[in-house]
Amino acid sequence: MTQYMPTEILGKVVSEKIPDIQSIASDAEIGYILEVDLEVPMHLHDFFADYPLAPEKQIVSENWLSLYNERLIKYDNLAKNYGDYLKKLRAEKDLNNYIKTLAVKMFPKKEKYTKRLENYHKRYEDNDLYSSLEELYKLYYHIAKEENRERSDDEIEQMLKEMAI
Repeated sequence: MTQYMPTEILGKVVSEKIPDIQSIASDAEIGYILEVDLEVPMHLHDFFADYPLAPEKQIVSENWLSLYNERLIKYDNLAKNYGDYLKKLRAEKDLNNYIKTLAVKMFPKKEKYTKRLENYHKRYEDNDLYSSLEELYKLYYHIAKEENRERSDDEIEQMLKEMAI
């Protein structure tokens, strides 16, 4: 639906001079912005409970949210972050190297791994989701641990030979 935007405000019109709203064409030269007082009969209140008759544009503060809404926002952010991660993963040319680098950045030490799991455990009440995250991060931690371990001279020489092939 497209409508013309107001280019100038001509002023207020007394209520007696406002034409019948249904007779105003959608592409008319002059449009109206109406201020009205609505009264809804009591027997219709439940009918319109989920669909406000005159919605307002306003910023919803956090204290208005139900626990359900707060959880939706939390999981929506998780899904968005995961989606961003998958996009980066698909764009990578050397997937193994990317995952190793990411794992090392995420978990340079065991304390970082433990702290992240504690934070997720507090944040997500859903045990299935937490268990999945725990398994994923356990895998990342093991990759990081393997990448960060001390290597012998023979291992380093073998790795260099493999890279040259």
